[in-house]
Amino acid sequence: MATPRELMALFHIRRSIKDFEDHSSPFYSTCVKDDDMYEWTATITGTKNTPYEGGVFSLGIHFDPGFLLKAPRMHFNTPIFHPNVSPEGKIFHPMLMLMTIHDMLIHLWIKEKDMVREDAADMFHCERVCFDEHARRWIQLHAMA
Repeated sequence: MATPRELMALFHIRRSIKDFEDHSSPFYSTCVKDDDMYEWTATITGTKNTPYEGGVFSLGIHFDPGFLLKAPRMHFNTPIFHPNVSPEGKIFHPMLMLMTIHDMLIHLWIKEKDMVREDAADMFHCERVCFDEHARRWIQLHAMA
């Protein structure tokens, strides 16, 4: 039998699913993985006029049974060169507790002090053209549909 905390988490997870159904997008999709409400998969399509344009990225989202008190863990399954994504695909986003899952999928860029991949952050801020070219090469290698 589920605890009150788990029931509350499932309520909010179901509400997130409804949010996605109500706000569908051509840029991302989500689904529950293997009928486990705590495990989701997501796909994001790189947006136009960004270095990620044309890329298709697979993500995993894990909700803790204490969701809302604990932020979901998100990670890229598809390699991506991004200042907020570690080389292992872990997403650093200080707002994970305050944002809806819908918002997290479309707002990956955050403040400079929150960057976790120093090489990408330095290149992004100091050599933007080089950053864009490098990110596009990663798309060609790992994320073309």
